[in-house]
Amino acid sequence: MHHSRSLAHTGTRLKSLFVATASLGLLFATPAFAQPDVPPPTPLDESQWRQLELAVGERAREIANSREFFDEVSRPVEISARLDRTSNSVVLGLDERFGRYVGSLELEDMQDSVDVGLEELTAQIPGFAFIEWRIGGRSMDYWFNLSASVSEDPAASQAVAPANEAKAPVVVVAAGHGAYRHEKYGWTMQRERVNGVLEDEITQDFAEHLARFIVRNGAEPVRLRGGAVSLVHEPSGLQWRSLAARYFIENWRPENPDLWNTHADRNGPLKERDQDIRSRPLYANFINAAAVVHVHTNASSALASGSRVFVHTGRADDFRLAQLTLCSMRESIHADARYADYNVPLQPSPSDKKGENSYAKVPSMIVEVGFHTNPNDAKILQDPDFQRLSMRGVAKGMRLFREGASCGPFAIQQQATFTASLGRDAWMPVSISGNPVYPVDIKATQIHCGKETCRTKAKIVHSKEQADAYRFNHLCWRGDENSPIEFVVEARDVDGVRTPPVTYQLKCVKPG
Repeated sequence: MHHSRSLAHTGTRLKSLFVATASLGLLFATPAFAQPDVPPPTPLDESQWRQLELAVGERAREIANSREFFDEVSRPVEISARLDRTSNSVVLGLDERFGRYVGSLELEDMQDSVDVGLEELTAQIPGFAFIEWRIGGRSMDYWFNLSASVSEDPAASQAVAPANEAKAPVVVVAAGHGAYRHEKYGWTMQRERVNGVLEDEITQDFAEHLARFIVRNGAEPVRLRGGAVSLVHEPSGLQWRSLAARYFIENWRPENPDLWNTHADRNGPLKERDQDIRSRPLYANFINAAAVVHVHTNASSALASGSRVFVHTGRADDFRLAQLTLCSMRESIHADARYADYNVPLQPSPSDKKGENSYAKVPSMIVEVGFHTNPNDAKILQDPDFQRLSMRGVAKGMRLFREGASCGPFAIQQQATFTASLGRDAWMPVSISGNPVYPVDIKATQIHCGKETCRTKAKIVHSKEQADAYRFNHLCWRGDENSPIEFVVEARDVDGVRTPPVTYQLKCVKPG
């Protein structure tokens, strides 16, 4: 996604509109990424709904016409806007000529730009749910299904997927974008370098980390862009690592052009770029993967920040996968104090316009790790530590999804006060909740030890069963009966995620 200065101009015009109608009482939020504790918007009356609907339409049209998103569509681009109060959603409409662009990066970029640019307005809708796009009055699913049926090879139904002899579930890891052959400009990257980040390249770094963590979490990763391959792709003269997934799949499966040469009869300079988008989910379907994750960095205004996970609207499994992924990313990223404030939302972003998700018949999500258009995000995205932390969370979320687990916080449960007689050992259990990655290091440190050195009892446990069976002890001795003895108990898993410290109390009493 790329943005021009006209976005700022758009914001100025609309702010003026709302200042002129101050009676609406609509407070503008920072463009998206508000934390969960932001107060809910004020209920709107009939006049306010109408004014907001007009403002949404104007903003959408201005963004759509702020630059040339399409090579072959002349401006102005007309977008209708309607607020659906029954579903708390925004319905945006394009005319039927845009149907042929469904599944293309051109249309997706324009829609993404509009969606993000509307966030300060949609934030004013009480209980806002989603933005729905319609083309020619029909849903995006209609156009994606039409596109899929047209692109099917007659022999596709007879194509045999490779046998998966591995017992581990297969997860497709698709690093975003990569070089493609442009009809006019030759071999070129799909994105531009912004704030030192070229999305086509940096997604490969994230994918490499993710693949390693997926293995550690008990699954088999299939990377669609070949990892650290240094061999040269002869037609382009580029290293294979720089190429889009479409060319890898063509190399792996030349006998299955229905995977990488979709819409072969169509002409246009971006033909192979659009084929690349479709090739990723189609390959995941072909090998019957357990899931597919598309790794991207995001683009918007310089203010937009943080991670997002997109899923196709209405797919319950995909939504749960994304929820667990965001929860685990949040836990992993925030475990490092440097990134404790990095914005990771609690809920996924449903969208009906993402081809990488729409064409998938297996659970699918797009992980936008951060915004390369935000200078601070861009710096963080280039940090190998952040790359590992974020992808560690993605891999864990996918494991929890396979296991049917929930994503509760890693914590030690508070205990009632323990009691033991002088001359006896008190044995105190440590109850761990959440889904830590074992082994886990448990420590119990006595506090308020007076002149004596406070001692720490430590134990490394390698499973939930060992954790449940573990007890640490304290021998009650003379003088201990004068006041309760306290211990600070905490745990740290192998990923470095720590529990909040919990204080245990022990009362030592004289034998009765």
